[in-house]
Amino acid sequence: MEDDLFVKLGLVDAEVLTNNETTVRLIIADDCPSNRCREAGMNRFRVLLVDDHEKILGFLAVKLKSSGYDVLAAKNGAEALELTRENHPDLMVLDVMMPVKDGFETLKELRTFSPIPVIVLSVLGDDETKIRGLKLGADDYMAKPFNPDELVARIEALRRRAVTDNHTSYPADPFNLGSLTVDFATRRVVAGGQEIRLTRIEWMLMSELSRNVGRAIPYEELMGLIWGSERHPDVKVLRTWVCRLRRKLHQNAIRPTLIRTVERLGYILEPESAGNGQRSWCVSCLRETSRTLGIGHATVKGYAG
Repeated sequence: MEDDLFVKLGLVDAEVLTNNETTVRLIIADDCPSNRCREAGMNRFRVLLVDDHEKILGFLAVKLKSSGYDVLAAKNGAEALELTRENHPDLMVLDVMMPVKDGFETLKELRTFSPIPVIVLSVLGDDETKIRGLKLGADDYMAKPFNPDELVARIEALRRRAVTDNHTSYPADPFNLGSLTVDFATRRVVAGGQEIRLTRIEWMLMSELSRNVGRAIPYEELMGLIWGSERHPDVKVLRTWVCRLRRKLHQNAIRPTLIRTVERLGYILEPESAGNGQRSWCVSCLRETSRTLGIGHATVKGYAG
């Protein structure tokens, strides 16, 4: 059965990888990217896999190694955080339901010290759980069962985004707008005299909005800039991230001023005085606020943002 599984995963020719009690046989072809990288002495992109299911850890490690990635593995969130501090992986693939420390607890703690991209991989595939993971700082979310080739494609997309972001040409001088300061050189954001810690996606949103101050960026364009043109999430995911960024900037959840919604178009960063006095309400922020206040869902129905 396992041999059939690895055949379906497209794994071909010669290395044995052992993960605790699970042994997985992998045959690597002579022209495999991992062999070429080893011969060239290159530092490969390092992925940390976190899952309490040893067989899943095993075949994902095999799949990623055959695709040219370095792989670390952890069976729970506590191990994952320790490995992240010690080995500085480039990306984490994180399960949710685990012993010791679950995926959401791990993600919340991770974001206090590391901005690395995170793909949540879980049997919990409902919208509410996905949104929770994204709000905690995940960059992507896949539900189990999953296609391993799609996971590799999503990892590669995030790798390209990271490389592109590292080589993006930013303005030399900090951007200032009222009490907001965005320092592109140091990637520091200060709002109201307080430094704000941002995740990678929050930083990319903030930098794109700052570089296009006064211009309404359409939803599709902004999602392409953040997640890439070849694959980006539903606009609801973008709204969740913008809502999260607004809260970190101490924006009013009901009527945000700096990052304003242009109804049926996108988002614009502008001074409060630049608008016409009418502010579109943010659906994600409104719904969260309405739940907190015990206001019915119908209160926010019909608003876009």
